Amino acid sequence: MMVSTTLKSGNGGKNNTFDYLLSQNHGQWKIVNVMTDGVSNLAMQKAEFTSTLKKGGIHALLNELDKHSEKLAHAAQ
Repeated sequence: MMVSTTLKSGNGGKNNTFDYLLSQNHGQWKIVNVMTDGVSNLAMQKAEFTSTLKKGGIHALLNELDKHSEKLAHAAQ
């Protein structure tokens, strides 16, 4: 399911549209991807991962993923 939202600027600036791709699993809805201005969050992450792999190899990518996981774990607390 795709849900579109628009964040309206209160000062007459540019409005931002966000499209959320949702998936239902075991009765719970989860956001699978977020797109804004036609750019997919998943595509951006893939590009970041590819760049990290090219620069530092698999160990650099694993370290980056560990750091990201730690940030998410702390934010969820």
